[in-house]
Amino acid sequence: MTGTRMGATPVSHGAALPHVRMKQLERPFLLLARVRGGARFEDGPVGAGATSDQPIQAVFFLLGPVDDPGRHLRILAQIARRVDQDSFMPEWLGAEGDDQLKEALFRNERLLVMTLSNDSGNAPLIGLKLRDVSFPDGTLIAMIRRDGKLVVPTGDTVLFDGDRLTVLGRSEGISAVRTRYGVVPVSTVGDGPGVTS
Repeated sequence: MTGTRMGATPVSHGAALPHVRMKQLERPFLLLARVRGGARFEDGPVGAGATSDQPIQAVFFLLGPVDDPGRHLRILAQIARRVDQDSFMPEWLGAEGDDQLKEALFRNERLLVMTLSNDSGNAPLIGLKLRDVSFPDGTLIAMIRRDGKLVVPTGDTVLFDGDRLTVLGRSEGISAVRTRYGVVPVSTVGDGPGVTS
C-alpha cells in the first residue's frame, strides 16, 4: 500500500475503502471484511490517511489494474454510494454468510434474492407452483437455486423450503415483493470486480 499509494483511504459511515492499482492485475478484485466489534482504521504509516471516531465495521479493499483507472473510480463510487445509504449498515451487520454480505453491498432496486423458509414471511410460497404465485405486475422469478443447482423455472415448477429465488422487475414491483414477504433487498455484482469475503 505504501509503495503504490493513490491517496488517503476513504472512511465514512463505519466503512473504510482502501484501494490500490497494480501493474500485475488484469481485472479488479474486491476483498470484503466485516468487523462486528468495530476497529479503528488508519491509512498506513505515512500519516496521509483518514481516520474516524466511528468504529469501522466494514472494510472494502479494492485492487485494480493500472491501465483502467476509470473503472477503478466507478467501483469506488458505487461502494461509497451504497455505504452512505441508511439501510447499508443494518443489512451488512445482519448478513448471514458470504452471499448475504455481497448482496448487502451490491444492492439493486430491480433485483431481489430471497431464500424460502418455513420460518419466514415467505413461507406461504412453499408448495406453490409458479403459475399460482401472485407477484406484482412487472416482476418475475427468473432463477431458482435448489441444493446448489440451477432450476430453470416454468409454470409447473413447485417451490420448496430452501429454494433461493432471484426475482427481477421494476423497482416498485420489487419493493412490493420485499414488503409483502419481509425480504432484505439484495443485488449482484454485475460486471464489477471479483469479490471475496
